[in-house]
Amino acid sequence: MIKLLQIKTVLRNKRFIFFTILIPNCWLIALSMMLFDTGTHNYFGSEVSYKYIIFATCCLIGISGNSLVTFSKRINSSREYYLLQFKITHYTVWNWLADSLLTQLILNLMISIILFIVGIFLHVTTLNWTILILILLSNAVGIYLSLIGFALGILVRNKTLDAIGFPLMILMAFLIIPFNHFTTGSFVDLITLAQKLFPGYYTYNIISNLSDATAINSADMIAFFVSMMVTSFPFIIILALKLSNNRKMIKTRDLDD
Repeated sequence: MIKLLQIKTVLRNKRFIFFTILIPNCWLIALSMMLFDTGTHNYFGSEVSYKYIIFATCCLIGISGNSLVTFSKRINSSREYYLLQFKITHYTVWNWLADSLLTQLILNLMISIILFIVGIFLHVTTLNWTILILILLSNAVGIYLSLIGFALGILVRNKTLDAIGFPLMILMAFLIIPFNHFTTGSFVDLITLAQKLFPGYYTYNIISNLSDATAINSADMIAFFVSMMVTSFPFIIILALKLSNNRKMIKTRDLDD
């Protein structure tokens, strides 16, 4: 019931429709129509490789916007209501987190499927194993980003979330773009070292392997999941400590009353 209400609320949100549905699809249309005409796709080795890359990129744009920006705002706006529910019912923050992540998975799959359907009309996508793996990979990243978005929605004030929404998207892109593929130098090596701490770096490598029809490097896949677990763990710890303090404050107020 809660998950259904969450989905209905999101689908009524104009920000969700605009930023996570319309913009990624506009990017897909623009990239497929303009860059093919200019021959830019030749940089990626083949037209098929380029199609896979722009589809995966647009999926990540939509899913990142939904998981980091829209989701954190939604969690923040409903935070007080759920904190009250934790006090008067058996519903816990971990129930809320699980329901919210499942809702996010459904929404992110919807974003991917809409992009896939639009891609069919643009002759960018066809139903095959590579496309299915790209969708699964994008949605795995979406779960990871949704966990971070959930923590931000709980921990950060509403006005601050408004201010950091765009910088968060830039940071997300910064962690995925493989600068060492385009240039070299000690500073680039330092950036690459930082990128390797996060799953975005390995996401690009996996997408590149898939688009080139080469076998996925098992080391990249292992590093992808390990980095995802390691970098999400601090957010879970901070979230647990923050909510534990909130419960103590609520109990103290009740005793005073």
